[in-house]
Amino acid sequence: METPLLTKRQLRIFDSIVDEYTKTAVPIASQSLIGKSGLRVSSATIRNEMRALEEAGFICQPHTSSGRIPTEEGYRFFVQNSIQKELSHSPAVRKMESLLPELRDEDPRMHMKSLARALASLSLNAAIVAFGPHDTYYTGVSHLFTKPEFGSLEHVAQISNIIDHLDEHIPDLFSKTLHDVTILVGSENPLSSFCSIIVTPYRHQNTDGLFGIFGPMRMDYRQNYSFVHAATRFL
Repeated sequence: METPLLTKRQLRIFDSIVDEYTKTAVPIASQSLIGKSGLRVSSATIRNEMRALEEAGFICQPHTSSGRIPTEEGYRFFVQNSIQKELSHSPAVRKMESLLPELRDEDPRMHMKSLARALASLSLNAAIVAFGPHDTYYTGVSHLFTKPEFGSLEHVAQISNIIDHLDEHIPDLFSKTLHDVTILVGSENPLSSFCSIIVTPYRHQNTDGLFGIFGPMRMDYRQNYSFVHAATRFL
């Protein structure tokens, strides 16, 4: 199935929906986008464009809410089309540096754990390091439990089960990750179909490893991509 083409106005509205939902975790109504999308159009025009985005499968209406949220397909489109992969990472690098003053003196394994803790602290998501297919370290899981997506006992149990069986799924992650920072959204993510992961490979002493940020599909992809990419500067 081909991805629908969006007009420039639809793209701007869609990006605004993603950005606002990332910040608020509340379904986005057309009225709330006036002025935020940078478009001088009426609420009725935004409603029409949101209807087109819904028909394209990029947003949906949860329950009986009047607002809309991005779908998994929408997030995948956003990652592919709205994240500038070739960007300056100096702000992210400076933030990493502020958390890693002693990094160069550390043992390589502790070095990677420090990177993971920095990623978790900066992104407010979980961070994972795989030293090999069956040797993993994770941190920042408590950040996940503060997010609205994981407010129910059912979702807490699901996340806990993912962490308990992390080693079983890491080999699948190795098979999906290529040669650079990779974003796996929802069902693409072998760890959990209702979460996303931004992950990158690394190599140390002839051993292949992975590290990255794990969180809800509502995560801030632009920011977290920047943090993971910046972390590669410290390898």
